[in-house]
Amino acid sequence: MKKRNILALVLALSLVVGLLAGCGGDGGSGDNAPSTAPTESSGAPSTESGGEPSADFTPVAVPEVPDLGGMTANEWLVSRTDKKALGGVIPTHLESRADVYKGLDQVDLNDDHVVVGWLSASLGSDFFTERERSAKEACEKYGYEFINFDANFDLTTQTEQLENILTMDIDFLMINATDIDALSIYYTQAAEMGIPVFCTGPSSAQDSYNIVTTVLSGSWETGFKDGEYTCEALWGQFPEGLNVGSLIAKVGDSDSESRVCGFISGYLSKYAELAGTPYDTKWDAGVIGYNTWLELRDKGSASIDGILNMLGYVTTNGIDPSTAAPAAAELLTAYPTMDLIVCETGSFGTSIINECIQAGYKPGEDIYIIYCADGEGYVNDYIMTGEVLCQGTNLPYPCGEDVIELIHDIMNGFDANDLPANSYTPTYVITKDNVEQVYTPGDKFAVSLEPWKIMTTEEYNAANAG
Repeated sequence: MKKRNILALVLALSLVVGLLAGCGGDGGSGDNAPSTAPTESSGAPSTESGGEPSADFTPVAVPEVPDLGGMTANEWLVSRTDKKALGGVIPTHLESRADVYKGLDQVDLNDDHVVVGWLSASLGSDFFTERERSAKEACEKYGYEFINFDANFDLTTQTEQLENILTMDIDFLMINATDIDALSIYYTQAAEMGIPVFCTGPSSAQDSYNIVTTVLSGSWETGFKDGEYTCEALWGQFPEGLNVGSLIAKVGDSDSESRVCGFISGYLSKYAELAGTPYDTKWDAGVIGYNTWLELRDKGSASIDGILNMLGYVTTNGIDPSTAAPAAAELLTAYPTMDLIVCETGSFGTSIINECIQAGYKPGEDIYIIYCADGEGYVNDYIMTGEVLCQGTNLPYPCGEDVIELIHDIMNGFDANDLPANSYTPTYVITKDNVEQVYTPGDKFAVSLEPWKIMTTEEYNAANAG
């Protein structure tokens, strides 16, 4: 088993001093990450294991699903009032939204000058800029005019931009909402004006909103698939349970919470399967994962005995990469027995890798790192070298160009009146086994493994019927 060297200990101790002086704003974890001096890790991954289970590993019994009052696990999860950690968990059967007015009947299909208004919550990361770029290029392909605004994550600014753009001669409106609920009155206004509205995440829309659909990533699903892969890749190497620290953008953000909640659920689901005692559905594991996440969020740590030890989490200042380095340093200092770091987004940049190295770890040997999103190119580079275990996808293109493709379909007669309020983009896990299929070095993001289209409610229900 790898041990930290003396230099690493000195560096880590110096980090403690700096953290006690204050890490500032949302970049610190407050009470969630106690500032303890690091010790030599007893739980670091073994390079001698070669991926094989350790000799003293025996699977433990997985937790039973609690009494759900007669509901299925999926129904119970959908019924939760606190849905921040359940982004992408939706009913297996959807009700029709055909009676929700969307302004589609006022679209002039013979219009030879289509104008698309595009409101971005932010252009502060490659994900957002690539999403907007792909939408603009799709508009150029079809000869549509593209009018765009950037709100820089400010609701007041976006509200003003929205009021402004509705005075312009636009045919369709796309909103990457800073607060999808706070802006709902404008969806109604636009629809009544004959301007169909489309939204993108991170937050889901209510069925009653006067929108065609919201295109967003299934953040819980990306975390779930990362958790499944991690469990299988590390199966049996941590007999007392995998020690996990989490680096997230913001508590209260649906993407952030859902990805970690999904990771816990996916890890448990795969553990149960490999142990020979699978849950009836993945939603069963999701119930336990959800309750575990709430405990982690509210108490600072949580465990599924003998399976997964969620040591704690540290937050950054949103997706600002400059805040990721001090947050990663804080995480490494606070939880020196971590076996794995769960980074909920690839937007954090290279800071996590660099901080691990500076602290005396060799990523991929002394500590494992996963990213729950976004298919970022630099993360794929690290997957190729073995320094990152895996990365989930939340690709920008389905939320950009695919929305324009839907608009183009509408202009060619497609009836979009009964699309789900939320259309979740496909997710998969990028690993050393498939990275070369989906990524070319130098690209900003991976590409989709398979084609995707926005399904109608009828198509969704048919897909989930089996």
